[in-house]
Amino acid sequence: MLYSRRRFLCGATAVTLSMPTLMRGIAAEASGNLIMVTIFLNGGNDGLNTVIPISTKQYGAYTNLRQIPGGGFLGYTQAQISAAGTAFDPNYQTPASQATNYAFNPGMPELRALYGQGKVAVLTGVGLPPVDPNRTDHQIAQFDWATGSVNQFGLTNAGWVGQTFDQLGGGGAVPPMVSVDYSSPIIQHGAKNSPLSLGGDIGNFSIPCGDGGPDCVNRLSSLSTNDGYATQYMQSEFARTLAEATTDYVGVVKGYSTAATGATYPATGKSSLRNQLKQVARLIQAGAPVRSYFASQGGYDTHSSQLNPNSQPALLADLSGGISDFYGYLAANALSSNVVIMTYSDFGRRVQANSTAGTDHGTASVHFIIGDPVKPGVYGAYPDLTKLDPNGNPLISVDFRNYVSDLVSALGADPTAIVGQTYPKLGYI
Repeated sequence: MLYSRRRFLCGATAVTLSMPTLMRGIAAEASGNLIMVTIFLNGGNDGLNTVIPISTKQYGAYTNLRQIPGGGFLGYTQAQISAAGTAFDPNYQTPASQATNYAFNPGMPELRALYGQGKVAVLTGVGLPPVDPNRTDHQIAQFDWATGSVNQFGLTNAGWVGQTFDQLGGGGAVPPMVSVDYSSPIIQHGAKNSPLSLGGDIGNFSIPCGDGGPDCVNRLSSLSTNDGYATQYMQSEFARTLAEATTDYVGVVKGYSTAATGATYPATGKSSLRNQLKQVARLIQAGAPVRSYFASQGGYDTHSSQLNPNSQPALLADLSGGISDFYGYLAANALSSNVVIMTYSDFGRRVQANSTAGTDHGTASVHFIIGDPVKPGVYGAYPDLTKLDPNGNPLISVDFRNYVSDLVSALGADPTAIVGQTYPKLGYI
């Protein structure tokens, strides 16, 4: 069986590699050294059950609106919140026992603990602006979030992180952007850069070699030698350069997996998100020249049985624990000072529970920014549940592009050309 580098499958975990356009190889020093880890909550996370309003007026509206037609309550009781100890106020130092404004989901005590340490900013009322008529369509909303634009679906394929590194450049053994969920997300694509897309355990990297016979090493060596010769035609030269870069990337990432030392990373079990974050932590520990990582967690399209233990409660518990493990590992290895985690999702969900004990597509939601560079507290205006829009949705107080703009600035780029206008600083970083 002949080996072909068109088979870009590496190792037992089927990892796909992409590369910057034509493997530019241009070393350019980026402004600053902030490393951003993006976690995409795929499906549209219900913000009202992620950060629960517990002031008297808001909680009363919450309990009324979350009554399930036919019986039941799609929410959390004060007793559940008190038992979990997840209540908090804008002053992050307020003990949970004295907090009167909000509560993290009862399954998120780890995130509450990080908030109390001054490591978490909570952005409330974030969403796509009302000028977007399709803001509750998954595909449109995800595209808007990925590109930092509104109503540009089909008109661009450049993401806001990719455009950031078009400005900043990047160089080294791997690109400045890496996806660890097997995908090559739009958010990390620019005109000059694209992400390196990984999946599974980076320690399992290898080039598949046909039938794996005894002459496999010799055949791969010969192929690598042949790939060193430039070809005459642009199309074949592109394929040759891509093939050569793929082999190089596999070797480099494999090297990172063995270079990582220090504290032992907590067990990840079967959690996809925790395994993704573990690979990010290993790459950071090994000194990879990467400034943007992309991870994802699916399952947030909770139209029915939302409080099923395997639905949103399990997802938020996994998110909270995974972030805590990731931050704790970095801190234990003196690597947390320049790393920030940001979350985003398609949209929020409706305030009213539906007849199948779930929630339908809505508008405003809540997002988290976690890390040492963060200025802790609550930002934006939590939606007033007694004053909904004509469709019964919470009002948006923070345009998602404002959220994005502050992160672009923190990375060292000019956000105006990316998000289309200048936004006031929110102040969380």
